[in-house]
Amino acid sequence: MKVWLVSLCVVVLVSTCSRAGNAQAPERGIEPLMSGSVFPSSTRRFVATEFSEVREWDSEISALIRVGDLRVRMIEEDTVIPGRQHERLSQYYRGVPVYGGEVVRELEAGLSLSLGGTIYHGIDVETEPSFSVNDVETLLVPRHGDRVLVSPSLVVLPMDEVTYVLAYVAAVFTSDWDVVKYFMDAHTGDVLKRVPMTQSQGGLIASGTGVHGDAKKISVTHQLNRGVFVAEDSQRPAKIYTIDLGFNVERGLNVLFRGRALQKAWIASDLNNVWTDRVAVDAHAYMGWTYDYLYERFGRAGLDGKNRSLFALVHWLRPSDYYSLPESLRGRLCNAFYMPWADLIVLGDGLPSSVGSCGPLAASFDVMAHELAHGLTRWTSNLEYSDESGALNEAFSDIIGNSAEWFHADQGNGLPYPTNYRLGEQSIPGGIRDMGRPGLFSHPDHYGARWMPLYTRCGSYLCSPDNGWVHINSSIVNQAFYLAVEGGTNDTSNLSVQGIGRNNRGDIEQAFYRAFSYKLVSSSEMRHARYWTIHEAPTEAARDAIRSAWDSVGVNVNQEVVIDFPYSSRTSGSCRTGFDLLYEQRIRTGSTGITVSQWTNDVYSSPYTRGGNWSNNERITGTYKATAATFREFFGKSYISPYTTVSTRICWTSKGARGVFLRAQITGKHDTGETVTHYSGQQYTY
Repeated sequence: MKVWLVSLCVVVLVSTCSRAGNAQAPERGIEPLMSGSVFPSSTRRFVATEFSEVREWDSEISALIRVGDLRVRMIEEDTVIPGRQHERLSQYYRGVPVYGGEVVRELEAGLSLSLGGTIYHGIDVETEPSFSVNDVETLLVPRHGDRVLVSPSLVVLPMDEVTYVLAYVAAVFTSDWDVVKYFMDAHTGDVLKRVPMTQSQGGLIASGTGVHGDAKKISVTHQLNRGVFVAEDSQRPAKIYTIDLGFNVERGLNVLFRGRALQKAWIASDLNNVWTDRVAVDAHAYMGWTYDYLYERFGRAGLDGKNRSLFALVHWLRPSDYYSLPESLRGRLCNAFYMPWADLIVLGDGLPSSVGSCGPLAASFDVMAHELAHGLTRWTSNLEYSDESGALNEAFSDIIGNSAEWFHADQGNGLPYPTNYRLGEQSIPGGIRDMGRPGLFSHPDHYGARWMPLYTRCGSYLCSPDNGWVHINSSIVNQAFYLAVEGGTNDTSNLSVQGIGRNNRGDIEQAFYRAFSYKLVSSSEMRHARYWTIHEAPTEAARDAIRSAWDSVGVNVNQEVVIDFPYSSRTSGSCRTGFDLLYEQRIRTGSTGITVSQWTNDVYSSPYTRGGNWSNNERITGTYKATAATFREFFGKSYISPYTTVSTRICWTSKGARGVFLRAQITGKHDTGETVTHYSGQQYTY
């Protein structure tokens, strides 16, 4: 393999080279890899709202329905626009569900108004498994868990753009007290993928005291046979229950991970109906407030739209027992989480002061509404809890949680603390995220700064921390929502947004609710959220604000170009003196080709977010911007055809930093005539 040692400083950026080593340009390390290789794509992610597009796609969808490759999973009545329906269809291959294959269709009087989703073509797998459902637990549990919670089911699992595998999917209770969805090859028994399922953070009228010492009214029921009042809200259309586990660790484990049923005797109770259990009071009140927000703002009847009961579990783990608890459970104390297989939320009681500053999670209304919103997502788009779809899942919960706070504050319903765009600060000092200034928590506010999944080998499958940074990258969507409402300037792009104003925030909430509940599917990405939130905005002003907000955070409709870094190394052999970092940069196009006009690279010493409070968030080198000619020298071409991968290796300096973050972006004109900037995100490397 030919090694290139020519410094690009001499050829292109003389001014860059003159900065006394502050912004040393990279050099070409190794000749282009896979330059010009073409790959087929069988994945079709689409949206259609124009009449001609809808007509074309509707014809294809109807044909797939006729042959049984698409089947109606649910039909939901629109709660805002009378006469509208939203139909969700699931894809099948020879009678086996295709995981992630889903279409949503908006209907009125039987006519399609819009469509969108993901359809997989070119599937060619043997649908007869090599072993039965009964064998799955025998193969899976000894290696990966304690027991299977839900009976395994057979699916066709897309592995990439062209590869499909017949797999069993099973929910497994693991030895570290979690529930994980495993995908097992139905022929070899190998685990192909894992997705954690715990989505975390985080009658009568009675009087009670909340965690903040505030007086609250809660709806309860009088159990005559026991002579007590219980936290069962029977006044709202959906029953709402607050369950007191009495700090019984085994009871909680039995319910959450072993499939045991809740008992009526565990419902939080009080003898004289003047409630002093502050955690139970806040939990019960805030569940009711969340129901009210969803109903009054969107006309939604509970999480499932059909007034299914709501449950919150409190007092599972006692803070003072922290050191006697298994390490795998200690993290649950300062956490709130939604359990999709049981359709309930669990609220930690906080940490002992000797361990850290964290109070009861029930004290933060936005946290409670956030967790309940995971249930709303489960009953609608069911966004897969990993990578970009997982970030959307988390962001929607943040948006619902924060919006519910503003709603009740505006209503004067007695929220005991000031409303802002900080999340969780009433339980954890300083909070956990900030929608207006994500950089304060070193979270990205721009698509180009998103954290790329850090894949490592976990047995036979690949895994990534935080399911692909779902709690980190959600801040990009949060920032778009915030700017659409409040306006302002994005710290990374420096683009300003004219927000719709706080008095009109309901229009932005409607757009995001309708997009996430009615339009997105389990495999949706941020570009789909952009498209549908703009489309679903009720006014032109809201559409303009949302479009401008997405522009400012770098989320484009066309995000088909993927830039990543599949290889990196600390080397001196392949690079000349002064370059201690060798990495591969790979670019893959989608359905349209692109002519590159500008290529930008950065290396950072930590996750870089302008406006943050981390003093070490800085570039190791100045931004390196190159022209199309330089791009062509590195990659062998400046025009990349549709469905093509080009790659090269680059020598650069990390100036002795142990761990660095790589970022790159390209700007160019697509075959369609549009000029787009595509971002890699930031990839950590040692």
